[in-house]
Amino acid sequence: MASVPASVAAALARAEHRPCPLCGSDDAYPLWFRSLDADCALDAHLAPQGVPGWWVVRCARCGLGWVDPLPVEDDLAAMYDESYVTPGAFAGVAHQGGIGGSLNLYDRPGGRQASLRWHGARLAYIERHGLSAAGDERGRLLDVGCGAGYFLDAARLAGWQVTGVELSAPAAAAARAALGLDVRSGSLAEAAFPDNAFDLVTMFEVLEHMSNPGAALAEANRVLRRGGLLAVEAPNDMDAYRARFAHANNRWWIIPPVHLYYFNASTLSRWLLRSGFEPVYLATEGSVGSDLLSLLRGRGLQAGRWVTGGVRRLLAPADWLLERTGRHSELIILAQKRAELQK
Repeated sequence: MASVPASVAAALARAEHRPCPLCGSDDAYPLWFRSLDADCALDAHLAPQGVPGWWVVRCARCGLGWVDPLPVEDDLAAMYDESYVTPGAFAGVAHQGGIGGSLNLYDRPGGRQASLRWHGARLAYIERHGLSAAGDERGRLLDVGCGAGYFLDAARLAGWQVTGVELSAPAAAAARAALGLDVRSGSLAEAAFPDNAFDLVTMFEVLEHMSNPGAALAEANRVLRRGGLLAVEAPNDMDAYRARFAHANNRWWIIPPVHLYYFNASTLSRWLLRSGFEPVYLATEGSVGSDLLSLLRGRGLQAGRWVTGGVRRLLAPADWLLERTGRHSELIILAQKRAELQK
């Protein structure tokens, strides 16, 4: 068990019940429950009676999962300010900014080199699979939920003109001070960028954190030029292999209120279509080895660098199979802005 940050307990007290944010249906059923001080979520039928916590429900019509009740927008910034500067601020979760979960990754020996390799490969992936549809020119890039700015640093080095938006004030300040990046504090809507301002918008592991993903996608559509590209990465929570193999009392990756939405390829694609985008590439990816090591770390077991690398290589064939069957842990969708918004 872990202590509960005051901001999280207050957010639960003010949270609101809503119909399905994607299709508007009132027909939803409970999937998982996580009490405020628990280290993991449970299947709904195992939830203790009368214990305060967060429910994850699933729409019976469209299949979207979301936290019920949902925190109100004003409470999110306070939660993220606290989680970024307090290791483990959410029970069992060290969910902090940037690769490696740190605001000062570049202070570590070899940290910048490792980050640039990792984020550079991520950018190359987008350019390889998406820019042929949206145009091959490297122009203006906006990273929404940019954390401490490590992806922006790699994109800048590759020749993009980069801008970021970050809800966590400490993370945005770190990006500006340490890397000299143009990173705005607050939400995408609060940044108030002009229409058609960017050629590429990226949202890595961010939509599941937002109280209103539809509004964020509509705003991303507005600030993208016609034909511009949106790159979205989000957990494949409803269809990933781990949903089938994890124990009913150990849904360790279900982390409300850090994650407010729980997607699969169908629901995320549908939201993109409704927001004026045409998906041009869809895939799942991940690392079974990394998932296993994360689970072991949550139980207090640490592995050295050589063991970590060996486990990942040993399980690489499982990654290959899961990626090709759409069952891996992360969804990646590249989508082009359409000329007309689909109603």
